[in-house]
Amino acid sequence: MSMEERLASLRKERGLSQMEVAEALDVSRQAVSKWESGAAVPTIDNLRAISRLYAVTVDYLVTGESGPERPESPRDPGVPKGTGPKRMGAPALCLICLLAAAVAVLTAVVIWLSTPRKGPEAGEFGDLIYEKWSTARVEEFRME
Repeated sequence: MSMEERLASLRKERGLSQMEVAEALDVSRQAVSKWESGAAVPTIDNLRAISRLYAVTVDYLVTGESGPERPESPRDPGVPKGTGPKRMGAPALCLICLLAAAVAVLTAVVIWLSTPRKGPEAGEFGDLIYEKWSTARVEEFRME
């Protein structure tokens, strides 16, 4: 029996729909369908969540070699609903966005402050206005 057949068999043995499995694992129904049809393979995190949901080992899901019974461990008591890969909450996502915006603004300010400015007191030598002394007339320099 292949992994996709084991996944479908375990789901049907427990009387669950693909939608119920998807909700328990926090994935889409299409993902469950693809796993059971062999079009896709669950990630390691999803395999761990599936093993908790069906109370089997990951090894059994993948190879079918170990027994279907999964020993309980103190860190993994039972099968709580909604187990699976955790999604980041909206407040945490907002905080990350705010931090990224603050870093972007600070970077822009540092770049702006470190860029040399060309003000009225600064200029290029070629910008200076000068007269050619050889063409100046003597009467222009009278001192009285």
